[in-house]
Amino acid sequence: MKKSFLIILCLALLSCVTGCKDSTQTLLKKSVEMEGISTDSMLFYLQQIQSPNHLSDKQRAEYCFQLYKATLWKTQKPKDSLLKVCIPLFLHVGDTAQWLQAQLEQANSFFYKDQPDSILHSARELRDKTEYMTPTQQRYYYNIQKFTYFNQKKYPEALKLANKVLALNNPSNDTLSLFYDHRTQLEILRKMGKTDEVIEGYYKMLEWFAPSKEYHYLTYTIAEDIVNYYLGQQDFDKALESVQNLRLYRRNRYDIPYYQLIRGQIFQSLHQLDSAGYYYKQAATSTSPYIAIEATSRLYQLTNATQQPEQAYYLAKTEDILYKDLTSNLKAKETTRKYNEVKLQNELYQLRLTQQAKELWMMGIAVILLLIALLILFFYHQEKKKRLVSERRLQAEQAGEEARRLQHENELLHKEAELSALREKEIIMRNKESEMREALFRHISFFQKLPSLHIENSTDDNPNRKKITVSDAEWCEVKQAVNDAFNNFVDRLQEDYPQLNEKDICFCCLVKINVNIQDLSDIYCVSKAAITKRKYRIKTEKMHISDETLSLDAILQNFG
Repeated sequence: MKKSFLIILCLALLSCVTGCKDSTQTLLKKSVEMEGISTDSMLFYLQQIQSPNHLSDKQRAEYCFQLYKATLWKTQKPKDSLLKVCIPLFLHVGDTAQWLQAQLEQANSFFYKDQPDSILHSARELRDKTEYMTPTQQRYYYNIQKFTYFNQKKYPEALKLANKVLALNNPSNDTLSLFYDHRTQLEILRKMGKTDEVIEGYYKMLEWFAPSKEYHYLTYTIAEDIVNYYLGQQDFDKALESVQNLRLYRRNRYDIPYYQLIRGQIFQSLHQLDSAGYYYKQAATSTSPYIAIEATSRLYQLTNATQQPEQAYYLAKTEDILYKDLTSNLKAKETTRKYNEVKLQNELYQLRLTQQAKELWMMGIAVILLLIALLILFFYHQEKKKRLVSERRLQAEQAGEEARRLQHENELLHKEAELSALREKEIIMRNKESEMREALFRHISFFQKLPSLHIENSTDDNPNRKKITVSDAEWCEVKQAVNDAFNNFVDRLQEDYPQLNEKDICFCCLVKINVNIQDLSDIYCVSKAAITKRKYRIKTEKMHISDETLSLDAILQNFG
């Protein structure tokens, strides 16, 4: 019992020591879960990993890769030294998927350094590895090159890569990727001056996304792109027509001022100044400070152009107020952002303190449990020594007792052997006595009439059997012979069972000397069933023996 308790206590101590902190694998897993959610949380979990240089190769590679991504997203500055550590480690441990992802991140890091040649060089080195990439990694690989060629104004190469990216997309699984990749493709076509293909592409996108309520905002964005495209082409009639479609796809009532601003811009381009002024005034009442400032600025320019200085003055004043409000709002948002950032850092710091306090408590509990375990171990060993001494003393006593028992058993075996020898002699004497009785019975004339006594292998179903007659003298001879042969059998039977009459006594004498049922049937001239019933009646009615397991034959044979 104490040993089991000690084992349980040691296991509890071990769990306390290991549970003081999350394992490295758990921290890395939590860091991965925070990707795209909170960069600060990623850094928080990574900072809890102590001695990164002593981690296994796989864990160290994962740690450096996670730290690289968190640092990049936090500072917008790639830290190549981390990639130089994790890339060979991923290759060493055979993690091809992560190795490819790290290589892609290294190629992407050149975007931040404005090194397009390095991007393309890195991509060429991975050209033979595309078959090992997942579809997501292949999209990432082609997109890096696509944007590089686009920035270099190499639009045909960018278009080929854009088509490859679209071929990898599955509309039923990745709707957002499909949307952004199509927009990029249309932007490349616009740069190449392929007007018809651009417009056809925009309207195809409208057909794809219009039925989906979940992506209604994407439909509005496409309609907005069509309006902006026509405005860029200075096709104001088409732009005005597209504004009507934009109104159909608006997301909520807050899109109305933006729609009115665009209409005002189009009417101004068409030199319909009254209509332009009307829509500018409507847009200037927007709750969005950006739209309100833009609409007020355009309305000021329109009014100033029509030589209405008083209205232009008030509009300029309104624009200035809106601009100041917007600046104040931006400063307030920036202040709020910095405050939230500091607040988050403080919360993370508080979490670290809480974690450290927890670790101290757990370590204290572990030390106490260790002391308790040592005390229990000490007393356990003391008790074990006492128990060993007692067990040895008990074993000595048991050995002495065993020796005495064996000696006693030997004596009993010797006596039993003597008894067995006496029993064998007794059996031999009884057999001789039985043989002498049988020899005596065979010399009596009556016993010659009984086939079961002097004919070997006599059968009960012999059809030639005759009835056996017994005279009174012969009955007396039978009784006298049985009485003499079996130690006054008849006298003792009459004394013990006085209800037995003379005929019952004679019947019992025949049963005693093993006369079979067929001979009894022939003597009494009755059936075998009648003989059986007579035996049962003598046993139950005359001898008053109710034990069903004993027959009359067995009772008389054991009677002596």
